[in-house]
This record gives sequence, structure tokens and C-alpha cells, in this order.
Amino acid sequence: MVSRLEKLKIQLKWLHQAQFAGIYVAKEKGYFSSLGIDIQILEGGPNIDSDQQVLTGVADIGISLFDRLLVHRNQGLPLISIAQIVQTSTRGLVTKRSSDIDTPMKMKGKKIGTFGNTDSYQIQAFLREFHLKKHVDIIGQHSIDDFLNDIVDVGSITLYNELQQIFNTGIHPNALNIFLYESYGVGMVEDTLIVREDWLCKNYNLATRAVAAIIKGWQYAILHQSEATDIVMKYVDPLTTRKLQEKMLAIISNYISPPQLPLCNIGEFILLNLQHTADILYKYHIISKPANIQKAIDMTIVSCTKTT
Repeated sequence: MVSRLEKLKIQLKWLHQAQFAGIYVAKEKGYFSSLGIDIQILEGGPNIDSDQQVLTGVADIGISLFDRLLVHRNQGLPLISIAQIVQTSTRGLVTKRSSDIDTPMKMKGKKIGTFGNTDSYQIQAFLREFHLKKHVDIIGQHSIDDFLNDIVDVGSITLYNELQQIFNTGIHPNALNIFLYESYGVGMVEDTLIVREDWLCKNYNLATRAVAAIIKGWQYAILHQSEATDIVMKYVDPLTTRKLQEKMLAIISNYISPPQLPLCNIGEFILLNLQHTADILYKYHIISKPANIQKAIDMTIVSCTKTT
């Protein structure tokens, strides 16, 4: 007799794309179902806040950014991370070399496009580092087309998505100035799996099985990138290209399993990186008091997945 599967909803923080390949692979390869989970993947987007989806119970697990988690905890919201997927910053800003905006200070008086709540704290830290916060015009960036069409002077990018879209138009890297937050000391760790603390207390075993499936999905996706891209293409908007998704997976894999974190340790917390994120948030007055990293994460979940 087949046991009844437990339903679980996971909220993506953006539209379907290879950034979430490990989750799609885990579903399509049966990793969730083999662990007793009936998974529903909820697509994100510019008007969907994954943290709020988790807080309100629309989703059980959400993909957030670690800096957002710390900001929300600073506000007293009962969220906690159960696995860290992307271990460093992948984000930054871009200008056209022809614009002569080749230093942060030359952004003064310019229009800067942002992704909204998906990159707000890294860009806040960057602008405060160079005392630009009151001297730039922040504009919601609907897509990288806003940068390409000069609606904004400075565009927001991730290395794995928007920057690749720019390259795919035929623009050469030498025609761009790229300002990575990591290079300026304000980069923060990114994709993290979050849940409500009370939900975790009641569903610890379910959370452990879900994380185990996601980690296994990412391990498979990184080792079998062509097949994983085939799976991703089942979910994405038909207007996107396989070339972009394949490149996205190749790049983001390097940040999910960097040299210091082999495949077998995907999802683990690198405390030094987490503390650096917390320190940046406090230094630039984005949070009102130092964050307690140990209370913001549950390190036991990933450890338990190794025996699941």
C-alpha cells in the first residue's frame, strides 16, 4: 500500500528559471515523492513577496535572500532559514562604457534601475557606502530592456541572468562597466530557504525531507546540466531561450557549490559569509541592532538530510 503523500508548497522568489533548477529536478526525478511529499511549486514575480507568502501560510517554504530574512527578523517577524542555497552575492550594477559612468561617484544624479525587494538591501548598502542615497533617482526596473533602451542610466544585474541577456544582444563585455557588490565589500549571501518558526516546530520531519529532496535535486542538476536544462524548459516562459537557461544554470552552480563547498555539502551554512551579511546590514543602518546569526538559522535540518 502506498502511503499518502504530505502536501507542501514552496514559493519561488522570482519567475520560473534555471535559478531554481534543483527544485524542478527534485520534482521531475521523483525525489520529493520518494520522501512522501506532494510538492507544489509556486511561481514568483515582481509583485510576489516570498517572505509574506510564508508568513501568511500561502506557502510552507519560501526562497528568500538571507539579508531580507535578517531584516524581517529585526522587525520581529518569526522567520528562520533551514538551508542556504546561494553562498555569496551574484548581483551588481552595470553601465554602458559610452555613458562615461565608470566609477560609483559618477552615478550621482543618474537614474538607477532596481529589482525592487529582491535586491534592495545590497543596493542600499552600495549607495550608502558612496554617499549616493540622496543623489540618485531610483526607478523600478521591469526588465534589462530598461537599461538597453536607456530608460535607466544604471541597470541592476545578476551574473547569471540579466548580464547574460545583455551579452545575448551582441554587446561585448568591453562595452560595459560592471560594479559587483562583492567587489565593493557590500555583497551579501543570497538564496536561502525560509519557513515560519512555528511551522517548523510542527513540521520538522517534513521540512527535513523537503530540504533533502532539494539538495539532491541540486546535486543532480549540477552534475547533469544538459538534462536539468531540459527539465527547466518545461517550466519557463516560452519566450525565453534554452541558451540563456543553460548559461544561467552553469553560472549559478558555481555559487551554490563553490570550491570551498563540495556537492555533498550543498545547503550548509558558511557562518563567516552569514556574519558578513549581518555586519553589512548593521553598518549601513539597515537593521537597528546586530543580528544573532545562530537564532536566524537552523543548522540541524541540513545535517539530518544526510541520514534521510
